[in-house]
Amino acid sequence: MFYKLTLTNFRQHRDREVEFGPGLVALRGANEIGKSGIFESLAYALFGVDALREPLADVVTWGEKETSLKVVLDWTVNTASIQIRRSKSGAEI
Repeated sequence: MFYKLTLTNFRQHRDREVEFGPGLVALRGANEIGKSGIFESLAYALFGVDALREPLADVVTWGEKETSLKVVLDWTVNTASIQIRRSKSGAEI
């Protein structure tokens, strides 16, 4: 189960931390607030640049360097805690 997502310069999310509670989670909000970006960042954390709709350079927050983009996903599988860190330089698990 995903429990925390930390975004740095991913689309309009300059510095965002999202915590997911147990059970079904729904994201809702006004248009252009970043809901799709949250889902896309999850896919990027798990699958890399192949999961992005655009090149990585177009996903970085406007005006920021491509090397500043970072996505960290914390989740649990059974009793194991896993953290995936992904940026332009690659991924760490």
